Amino acid sequence: MCSKYSELFRILDDAFVRGYPGDDYIAVVRSDYPRYEGNVLLEDFKGKSWRSLLDDDFLVIKSVFRKNINFAFFKAIGFAYYVPAFLLYFCLEKD
Repeated sequence: MCSKYSELFRILDDAFVRGYPGDDYIAVVRSDYPRYEGNVLLEDFKGKSWRSLLDDDFLVIKSVFRKNINFAFFKAIGFAYYVPAFLLYFCLEKD
Protein backbone atom coordinates (compact mmCIF):
# COMPACT_ATOMS: atom_id res chain seq x y z
CA MET A 1 0.00 0.00 0.00
CA CYS A 2 1.48 3.33 -0.98
CA SER A 3 2.09 5.71 1.92
CA LYS A 4 -0.42 8.26 0.65
CA TYR A 5 -3.26 5.84 1.36
CA SER A 6 -1.83 4.05 4.38
CA GLU A 7 -3.87 6.02 6.92
CA LEU A 8 -7.09 5.63 4.95
CA PHE A 9 -6.39 1.91 4.58
CA ARG A 10 -5.89 1.63 8.35
CA ILE A 11 -9.17 3.44 9.06
CA LEU A 12 -11.10 1.26 6.63
CA ASP A 13 -9.40 -1.87 7.92
CA ASP A 14 -10.52 -1.01 11.45
CA ALA A 15 -14.06 -0.14 10.35
CA PHE A 16 -14.58 -3.22 8.17
CA VAL A 17 -13.34 -6.06 10.33
CA ARG A 18 -15.85 -8.58 8.94
CA GLY A 19 -14.30 -11.71 7.47
CA TYR A 20 -14.76 -13.09 3.97
CA PRO A 21 -18.49 -13.86 3.64
CA GLY A 22 -18.08 -17.00 1.53
CA ASP A 23 -18.47 -17.56 -2.19
CA ASP A 24 -22.26 -18.03 -1.97
CA TYR A 25 -22.68 -14.47 -0.69
CA ILE A 26 -20.66 -12.57 -3.29
CA ALA A 27 -22.85 -12.34 -6.39
CA VAL A 28 -26.17 -13.30 -7.91
CA VAL A 29 -25.44 -16.22 -10.24
CA ARG A 30 -27.31 -18.32 -12.78
CA SER A 31 -26.12 -21.87 -13.43
CA ASP A 32 -28.16 -22.05 -16.67
CA TYR A 33 -26.29 -19.11 -18.25
CA PRO A 34 -22.48 -19.35 -17.84
CA ARG A 35 -21.78 -15.87 -19.27
CA TYR A 36 -24.27 -14.21 -16.93
CA GLU A 37 -22.66 -11.08 -15.44
CA GLY A 38 -23.12 -12.32 -11.89
CA ASN A 39 -21.19 -15.50 -12.74
CA VAL A 40 -18.34 -13.45 -14.21
CA LEU A 41 -18.34 -11.17 -11.17
CA LEU A 42 -18.15 -14.16 -8.84
CA GLU A 43 -15.16 -15.56 -10.72
CA ASP A 44 -13.33 -12.23 -10.37
CA PHE A 45 -13.94 -11.98 -6.62
CA LYS A 46 -14.27 -15.61 -5.52
CA GLY A 47 -12.01 -16.42 -2.58
CA LYS A 48 -10.38 -12.96 -2.54
CA SER A 49 -10.25 -10.76 0.50
CA TRP A 50 -10.87 -7.07 -0.09
CA ARG A 51 -7.33 -6.45 1.11
CA SER A 52 -5.87 -8.73 -1.58
CA LEU A 53 -7.32 -6.44 -4.27
CA LEU A 54 -5.07 -3.61 -3.05
CA ASP A 55 -1.49 -4.38 -3.98
CA ASP A 56 1.16 -1.64 -3.94
CA ASP A 57 0.18 -0.18 -7.29
CA PHE A 58 -3.54 -1.05 -7.17
CA LEU A 59 -2.98 -3.26 -10.23
CA VAL A 60 -5.32 -6.04 -9.11
CA ILE A 61 -8.33 -3.82 -8.49
CA LYS A 62 -7.61 -1.78 -11.62
CA SER A 63 -7.75 -4.96 -13.71
CA VAL A 64 -11.11 -5.85 -12.14
CA PHE A 65 -12.55 -2.39 -12.84
CA ARG A 66 -11.32 -2.46 -16.45
CA LYS A 67 -13.96 -5.14 -17.00
CA ASN A 68 -16.65 -2.54 -16.18
CA ILE A 69 -18.18 -4.52 -13.35
CA ASN A 70 -21.83 -3.96 -12.64
CA PHE A 71 -22.43 -3.47 -8.93
CA ALA A 72 -26.05 -4.58 -9.36
CA PHE A 73 -24.91 -8.22 -9.54
CA PHE A 74 -23.35 -8.15 -6.08
CA LYS A 75 -25.35 -9.59 -3.24
CA ALA A 76 -25.66 -7.09 -0.38
CA ILE A 77 -23.24 -8.95 1.91
CA GLY A 78 -20.66 -9.33 -0.86
CA PHE A 79 -20.88 -5.67 -1.82
CA ALA A 80 -20.56 -4.55 1.82
CA TYR A 81 -17.48 -6.75 2.22
CA TYR A 82 -15.67 -5.18 -0.76
CA VAL A 83 -16.65 -1.55 -0.03
CA PRO A 84 -13.25 -0.66 1.51
CA ALA A 85 -11.41 -1.74 -1.65
CA PHE A 86 -13.86 0.19 -3.82
CA LEU A 87 -13.47 3.33 -1.69
CA LEU A 88 -9.69 3.21 -1.89
CA TYR A 89 -9.81 2.58 -5.63
CA PHE A 90 -12.09 5.56 -6.23
CA CYS A 91 -9.79 7.77 -4.12
CA LEU A 92 -6.88 6.66 -6.29
CA GLU A 93 -8.78 7.42 -9.47
CA LYS A 94 -9.52 10.97 -8.25
CA ASP A 95 -5.78 11.74 -8.13
